[in-house]
Formats: sequence, C-alpha cells, structure tokens
Amino acid sequence: MGVTVHWIDENFKRNSAVLTLSRFVGSHTNDKIADLLIKCFNFYQISRKIVLVITDNASNFIKAFREYGLQETSEEDRESALEETNEGEPESEHDLETIDDVFSKFDEEEFAELPPHYRCASHSLSLVATTDFKAALISGFGGEKQATKFKKTMRDAMSKCTAFWNKVGRSVQTAEAVKSIFKQCVVTPSATRWNSTFDSVEFLLKKKDLLDEAFILAKIPKLNEAERELLKEYQAAMAPIAWSLDKMQSEANIYFGFIAPILFKCETKLTGLCNGDSLYGKYIAKSLLVGLRKRFGGILNFDRGTAHKELVAAICLPSFKLWWVPEDKKIELKDLFMREAKSWNEKEVDTNPGMEFNNANQDDDLFDFDLSRSSGNSTGINDAELQCVQYLQDSDTSIQSLRKYPIIMSMSVKFNTALPSSAPAERLFSYGGMILRPQRARMSDENFEKLVFLKLNSFRK
Repeated sequence: MGVTVHWIDENFKRNSAVLTLSRFVGSHTNDKIADLLIKCFNFYQISRKIVLVITDNASNFIKAFREYGLQETSEEDRESALEETNEGEPESEHDLETIDDVFSKFDEEEFAELPPHYRCASHSLSLVATTDFKAALISGFGGEKQATKFKKTMRDAMSKCTAFWNKVGRSVQTAEAVKSIFKQCVVTPSATRWNSTFDSVEFLLKKKDLLDEAFILAKIPKLNEAERELLKEYQAAMAPIAWSLDKMQSEANIYFGFIAPILFKCETKLTGLCNGDSLYGKYIAKSLLVGLRKRFGGILNFDRGTAHKELVAAICLPSFKLWWVPEDKKIELKDLFMREAKSWNEKEVDTNPGMEFNNANQDDDLFDFDLSRSSGNSTGINDAELQCVQYLQDSDTSIQSLRKYPIIMSMSVKFNTALPSSAPAERLFSYGGMILRPQRARMSDENFEKLVFLKLNSFRK
C-alpha cells in the first residue's frame, strides 16, 4: 500500500512527502486497510491533523472509511460503489466481523478511527470515459439509426487500433519497423494511466499521413475514411475529459478547490459539443455528459449540502471566487460562503497577515473569467462579513491577495490542503518498480520500504 502526505506551508506552497510503500499481505479487506492506515498515521503522529484522505473508488476503501472513519460515506457513494469497477479484491465473509472485534486488534493507545475520506476525483472522472462510455455503447444511444451506425463504426475503428497497439507491443520486429516509419515509438494505452487511450488515439491522428503504411506493415486492416473521421471526433469529444484529468492529477499548483471549477468547465465544453453538428462527436459527448452528471451531480448542480466542501474551497481561491459560478447561483453561493466565514471566525480563525504566497499559473484558460461580472453587494455587520464582501469585490486574482483577508486565508488553507486526486500515491508503484528490479529479488520488505522512502523524499525536496 502506498501513502503520501501533502500540506501547505506558511508561504502557501504545496509540499509533499512519501510516508510508506509497503507490502500488503493477504486479502485486501476493509479491516486490514483500516488497520494499516491507522498504524501509518499514528507512527507519524498525524492522525488528528489530517483534513482528508483521498483514495481510489475501490469498494474495500469506501467500506473501510465508512465503518471505521470519523464520518460516514454518503449514501450516493454506497450506491455508486456497487456500479463501479472494483480495483480491490472482493470482500470476504471475514469482513462481517463487528467493529468491536476489529478495534480489539489495535493497541489501546492507538487512535482507532480513520480521518474523513474523499473519493479520488480523477478516478471518478476516468470511469466516465471508460465504464459510462462503454455502457452507452451497449445501450445503443436509444436505438437511433444514426447512433447505430456510430456504434458500429466506433467498434470497428477501436478494434483496428487495439490490434495495432497489441501488435506493436508484442512484436519487437513490428515495433522497430513502425518506429522507423513514425520516427518515434508508438504511444500505447496503459491500464494504470487514466487518459492513456485518448493519448494513444491523439498520437495516431498526428501521424495520419503515415497510418496506412504502418497498419499494412503490422498486417492490420487500414482505417477507412469513416473510421478516421470517428477517431478525429473521438479526440475532440474526449478532450475536455482528458484536460480535466491532466489538471486534477497535477501535484504542484493544484488545490482541492479546483474540483468544482474544472468539472463545471468540462460540463460546459461537453454541452457545446452535444449541440454541435458533428456526425459522431455529439454521441460521444452525450454519453460523457450523462456519466459526468451521474458521478458529480451534486457539484454540477451546486448542491450546498452534498458539495459544500468543493464549493467553499473553490470560492476561497482568489483565482476563482464567484467568477466561475452561473449568475443564477451567485447569490446562493455567496450566502453559503459568508455563513461559513462567520462560523469559521467563531471557531478557529488564525489571523497571520504576514504570510507570503506563491502565484499559480495565471496563463491557463482555467482562470479565464470575466472579472467585470459582479459578485453581488452586501452590507457586512461584522469582521467576517466585511472581509467576505471586500474579498469577493477585489479584482486581484493572485494568491497573495489572501494576506488582506486573514479569516478567508485561514479557511482557504484548511479547505484547500487536500489534493483532488490520489494520483501521487498511484505513482509510487511506478517508482517502486524501478527500485525492485529482478536483480534485487532477495531484497527484504523492510529494505525496500527504506529505499523508496529515502529516494522519493530526497527527490521531492
């Protein structure tokens, strides 16, 4: 099991470190997951300092945090977990033991509760492009005649591409010959990279003038014009999902508050494609939009109950504030933000106006908003309300601007400490494979974990 930790320092700079990459012995059941995580957190004495734990969507992780966490997983998570691809092992009858039985295994001095849990947004988004998209293909898009044609063309095109990728991956001679044609190695899909299929199709389209020669050499039937057009529209329709995944899987200039604006922008782009006149792209975009709204409905509907954390975290970032919010939702979210600030001020405000910050990349189109749009007017009656009004009306989008609003600065640090994705933990396994080479087959688990810890923490400084 791989565990990483991420925090924001006094300069609002993102810091990361590796806690462990250890062998998970036996079945990956929810009680064992809880046991390992609690021991890891207690070893570093951070159990009560953790804001959120981000994991993938495997049912064993969800159950571990539902059973042994500080707060229960939502009902929506419980239902959707049954529909998603379970990356963990099936739960066994052993999981039916009571909480008292499991807690009895922990030392009495240990903090036998897991911190709050959040499901990886990148993983959920990848399921939109895989599981939900495949489900739409099976359903046939309602049986429309044009949709049936799209379904057949899609299967034929992807079958040829998959055969080509498999041939290149399995035959050294074919791989070398194709490389001599493309002047570079072929990009092929990988099960561990969530947008790898998009990247692979994009690579083929960049080499469209050489595709026929490469497919003939690999003894794969050539793509016809309809299939080429489909791949082109597939790339255009999948681009918003791939863009969103690339954003969320970042580790440096990314905060929890990016989730809602990224998803909203992704939905907007997909909606535009659905209303377009493309032959195939509108069906792809339609299936993606259905999956996106199914998995992120609370955020996209600006639900102040189920998406409270995501919405407040986004508003706490000067790059977003309320500029990304539709006009008909501004007053609602402004009210939510001000109530949260007043509550925060009463509980645990920590004012330190001397903090300095680093700028995020303001050249990205994610931050392209009309700053002239009003965030609304209000007459504040206390310090928290006054800071909220001044903050929302401030046109400064730099992170340094938080220095002027200590209450909001404190909120922003707390709400935006977590990352949207568990990708950093997933990357540990790639690094682990580089260390545990065949020549080191006799290395002990303890030495392996020490090497990973020393190498990656040194690399991250």
